[in-house]
Amino acid sequence: ILVFSYVAFSIGRVPGLRSDRLAAAQIGGALMVTVGGLSLEKAQLAIDGGTLALLFGMMVISAALEISGAFGLVARWLTRRVRTQVGLAAAIMGVSAVLSAFMINDVVCIALTPLVLAITRRLGCDPKPHLLALATSSNVGSVATITGNPQNMLIGSVSRVPYARFSLMLAPVAAVALAVHFLSLIHIS
Repeated sequence: ILVFSYVAFSIGRVPGLRSDRLAAAQIGGALMVTVGGLSLEKAQLAIDGGTLALLFGMMVISAALEISGAFGLVARWLTRRVRTQVGLAAAIMGVSAVLSAFMINDVVCIALTPLVLAITRRLGCDPKPHLLALATSSNVGSVATITGNPQNMLIGSVSRVPYARFSLMLAPVAAVALAVHFLSLIHIS
């Protein structure tokens, strides 16, 4: 079951079925309970309600910001001020990292991808390095806070580390990682 689950997670779907990673997790969990590897009571105790509630709330807020056009406004404001492709990459990385620190990084990528494509098309430059900058810097930025990604939410909820303390410890790590990432991305592009 563990091998099945990891294979499904790594390829992004359950082979032979129209499914995704969420379905793989659900199938793996159901199989563990079915074969007796985990009792139903222990499976229920493993679910952290606080983390799920926070994740749901962040998804609602992120969706509302996306629908309202807030992500687009921030991206357009910043990218109007850039004059070079390196500046554009830096702006995309900064916006993506900062938004992903407070919103779930998947939503940030989904919201900003069409904008990055439109901007690169308008400027006549290759969108691939800029999309790479968006995707990777959103992951780097999400490290900085508890609300940046579901793993941090779970860690914060279970450990009861206050939001400010978590950010105080990890925001500098994210900033250094973003700087190193920027230098490496500029070097390869």
